[in-house]
Amino acid sequence: MPKGDSYLQIVQLAFPGEQPAPNSVYTVTYSNPHGKDGSMVEGQDVEIKEGMICNVTKTNQS
Repeated sequence: MPKGDSYLQIVQLAFPGEQPAPNSVYTVTYSNPHGKDGSMVEGQDVEIKEGMICNVTKTNQS
């Protein structure tokens, strides 16, 4: 089974050049017209297919 795109790769597409910091949380969700919708946490991979939409939200913890 081929490896998919990682959580960190998707975060870097949304926020080019940024490295996750201890006080930042990135929420990654995706909509998949070919299967299940879902979310990812650091360390997970997902196979990106044409038509999928990925959303990345950055939240700073105080």
